[in-house]
Amino acid sequence: MTDITDLDSPIPELGPIGTGDLLTIIQMQGATIDMSNTVSYGSVTALNGAGLYEIVYVTSISGNVITINNSSCLSGLRNSYSVAGRTQVVRVPRFLNLTIDPAASVVASPWDGTRGGIVALNAANALDVEGLVSASGAGFRGGAVRSAFSFGETTFRTTFDFAAAEKGEGIAGSASDYDLLLGRYGRGSPANGGGGGNAHNAGGGGGANGDNGNTWTGQGVMAGGSPAWFLDPGYIANGNSLTNSSGGGRGGYTFSDTNLDAEVTGPGDPSWGGLDFRVERGGLGGKPVANDPATRLFMGGGGGAGESNGTSGGAGGRGGGIVLLISGQITGTGLVRADGDDGQDTIPPHNDAPGGGGAGGTIIVSNSLAFSGVSLSAIGGDGGSQFLTSNEAEGPGGGGGGG
Repeated sequence: MTDITDLDSPIPELGPIGTGDLLTIIQMQGATIDMSNTVSYGSVTALNGAGLYEIVYVTSISGNVITINNSSCLSGLRNSYSVAGRTQVVRVPRFLNLTIDPAASVVASPWDGTRGGIVALNAANALDVEGLVSASGAGFRGGAVRSAFSFGETTFRTTFDFAAAEKGEGIAGSASDYDLLLGRYGRGSPANGGGGGNAHNAGGGGGANGDNGNTWTGQGVMAGGSPAWFLDPGYIANGNSLTNSSGGGRGGYTFSDTNLDAEVTGPGDPSWGGLDFRVERGGLGGKPVANDPATRLFMGGGGGAGESNGTSGGAGGRGGGIVLLISGQITGTGLVRADGDDGQDTIPPHNDAPGGGGAGGTIIVSNSLAFSGVSLSAIGGDGGSQFLTSNEAEGPGGGGGGG
């Protein structure tokens, strides 16, 4: 440890870290991805240490040196961890019994690129949750809004901010890492982060986490039976069927400036006007991750930003973080949440694109006896919306996938 006081608790009864305390060691990022400028951009080629974690006991402390014991391997660490993969050490507060009152809450600090995103509790006998335990919106960060100008961009990854919006953060890294992976901008989704909308003014893609078992296409789930879907390129490519992709949702169409019937006039028809003709260039939904809670835990991916050439665009929503509860029995009428945040709506004058929603995070409940009454939620955030009263239109953000 650089500074052991980072593990001190703000709760007076817990105080400084000491012998017998529990720690969670977890690597947040570090996956390697496909970097081709194709729809396959961002596919995970190796998880490496991303998501690896373990819980250890503190057996002694000397200065900033902590000696630990791991019950699975008696001493040392079970896994190898990378500093470059943003490994963090999280203290797990220990109690004999713990009650979270109805008006009380235990909330994770938001992930800041180095630490945060996790709330962990250990109650040896009983944990009574009557209030709230939350890591909602504490996970991977959404793509940030940029203002630049271009038309007709088809790229999946680029270093040029005029061509597309910023991608959401995920297990492959943050925006600064994407600079080394051939570009932080573009509709391709980097692992579980959502893709940024392409120019001109396409919506950001939703982040991802859990896998529903369906093949990922990046197109998300086409909800409802609107005939407008029948003209969508994703529908046509799916054998004239509504898509039901795992992962995050796809961002909406690019800029148009003519009010037409979308059930009659398909995307890309020049009659939509606006030079971009309402084409399908929204950020692709993030890719689901193989979540084996015995060995790896992941936060929800951040949504991609909506593409903007003005001041109205929306950022991507944050993903949900990680909640880890360990107790003999866990009961109550309260709520445990690790939901993703909604993508940001447009702001006045609303003539840019909104962001994609963040994905739901991960909730781990470990109990040897009863579990009853407590509600669990790890849903993805909604994609951002656009609010215009003129004929101009930009597509919405894609929704975040569930945890």
